Amino acid sequence: SSQARHDVATSQGITQLGVMRIARSTPGGWFRGDGACLYKFRLEDVLRHEIMHLLGISASIREDNDGSLYVGREYLGLCFPGVFDRAIRNANGEQVVGTLCEFTAQLGEESLFVNGVQLYQYEGDFLQGSSISHLRSLDSMMTPSIGYCMPEGDKPLTTLDGDVLASLGIACDASLLVSVVD
Repeated sequence: SSQARHDVATSQGITQLGVMRIARSTPGGWFRGDGACLYKFRLEDVLRHEIMHLLGISASIREDNDGSLYVGREYLGLCFPGVFDRAIRNANGEQVVGTLCEFTAQLGEESLFVNGVQLYQYEGDFLQGSSISHLRSLDSMMTPSIGYCMPEGDKPLTTLDGDVLASLGIACDASLLVSVVD
C-alpha cells in the first residue's frame, strides 16, 4: 500500500486494510511463550512475519490465467503499484516496476532486490504468494518459510528485515536487530 492509497481508503469509510486469519491448529500444534520447543510453530514468530506483510513487505506481482505476470492493483480504471513493488530493483539497480505497473524484470533469469537485499524466487519459477514477497535469506524474519520453533527461542528481526522495512519508510532500532549478511 501507500499513504495516498491509505488516505483514499479511509476517506471512503474503510476501517481496515487487511484481514489476518489464524489456523486453530498446525502440524505439531502452536507453541506460545518463551523457551525452546520441538515440532511446533511459535505463534509469535508467525504473527510477526505476517504483520510484516501487512506493513507492506509484499509484492503485488500475480500470474494471469494465461501464465503472464502482472503487477499492481486496479482502482477506478488506473493501475497502482505498491510501494514495495516500486522499490524492487535488478542487479544493476534499475527499477523493474514502472508508475503505470509496467513490469520489466525477467523472473527466474535475474536476481531482484529491495534496498540491496535479495528477494526470494522459487527455482526459476514464479510461486504466487511467495516469490518476490519474501527475502532469500533463511535467517531473516521474512524467509519464505518460518518453519518450526528455533531451539534458542524467538526468531529475531535481522538487519536484512530492517533494510527492507526502511525501503517502506519504517525505521528500526539497529541495535535491536541481529546482524545477518546475505
